[in-house]
Amino acid sequence: MHGSGSRASAFLDAFLQPVEHDRFISDHWECQPLHVGRQQPDHYAGLFDLSDADALLSNSGGLWSSGVQVVQNGSVATHIGHSPKGENRSAGRVEAIYQAYRAGATLIFSSLQERWPSVRAMHVELSSALTASVNVNAYLTPPNAAGFPIHYDTHDVFVLRTSGTKRWRIYPPMVELPVKSQTFKKEMLPEDLDTDDPVLDLLLHAGDMLYIPRGFLHAAEARDRASLHLTLGVFTTTWGTVLETALQSVINSQPEFRTGLPLGFGSDDRVRAEVVESLEDVCRHA
Repeated sequence: MHGSGSRASAFLDAFLQPVEHDRFISDHWECQPLHVGRQQPDHYAGLFDLSDADALLSNSGGLWSSGVQVVQNGSVATHIGHSPKGENRSAGRVEAIYQAYRAGATLIFSSLQERWPSVRAMHVELSSALTASVNVNAYLTPPNAAGFPIHYDTHDVFVLRTSGTKRWRIYPPMVELPVKSQTFKKEMLPEDLDTDDPVLDLLLHAGDMLYIPRGFLHAAEARDRASLHLTLGVFTTTWGTVLETALQSVINSQPEFRTGLPLGFGSDDRVRAEVVESLEDVCRHA
């Protein structure tokens, strides 16, 4: 057990360097963004670069193209590359993806840990070190283009820049530590949001890392070269999840909690009072 903990700590130290993981957890985790500028363009060499992205598309015979999402005008395109019946539909989709990219679309390589060995190895180590579910997507954006407009995520994010440069602007959270049921919607943006006053405004270069806690608004735009980064989405176990699971376990094991409320409880004060009393009694004996 001690060896396992030491290994996890060692991995986090290497992953976050030169920031110590204890300082990261105390000063940034779930509360403040962190930019790690390393001035080491090859820091993520061998992980997943532009040539890897091209190979994954062009050399797969189109078989992997279903794992690529195309973001056009700020939203995921649902119909890319439909070929006439009888033609090679997978090959047609790959060419359509390239065409969309050349026209300014961002390509998302989804769940890359399932497809790329070096990413899978990192994924296993990080999941173990954080005791959390992790998903890895790669984002390939053409020069001077953006993927999604300003938004927040309901999971924590590590951004690993592998190629090119992107400008990131991060703003205060609209919802503190949002969960999946509090997903961002563009109509939630306040009209008086000052986009000229971000918490962070930075250029993320190859080798750099950026941590964004869930809930923080952010937007990014590529500079004058193609941009590629990995986004590591971290899905933690929250206290709310623990309580929901515990409550569901009680409901499953105690038939009293599955009993329907008395008919007419909504309109009869006497019955409603009996409901409250019954609930208190059930909870005392659960």
